Amino acid sequence: MLILLVLIPACVGQEEDSGYMRTNAEFGKIIIGTTTNKDVLELLGSPSSYSTFGDETWYYISTRKESVAFFKPKIIDQGATAIVFDKQGVVQSIQKFTEKDQQDIAISKEKTPTEGNHITIWQQLLGNLGRFNSEGGGLPGQRSGGGGASPTPGR
Repeated sequence: MLILLVLIPACVGQEEDSGYMRTNAEFGKIIIGTTTNKDVLELLGSPSSYSTFGDETWYYISTRKESVAFFKPKIIDQGATAIVFDKQGVVQSIQKFTEKDQQDIAISKEKTPTEGNHITIWQQLLGNLGRFNSEGGGLPGQRSGGGGASPTPGR
């Protein structure tokens, strides 16, 4: 009986919210063509993400997961809201996205070539030999000799 009392609560699902928990009432206060980015920041807080190119767009992203016992958590609700601003920081449009708007993206197996040399471990280990200036006795980039003092103004 004691074991049964311990195991039953473990089977009850637990919900976990992450990201911005959206409510339609908050987004309903945003007026297209009037509300500024400062107003949105005060109303909704900091966005989950910003656009990196194109029009200035703020994204408010949320996810609700349910986990039961030791099983992998399952997404039960997921969505995002994009707020697009013009150059003056005034809201131009609001777009809401749900799970139905998701698209599968095929990941490429190809590698992007990078600039530079491909060197071996031996080239890395032996690459610094002969690079130090034994004459000056210092590290690369340090000036050698001449007292090391900077010129005095007025001389």
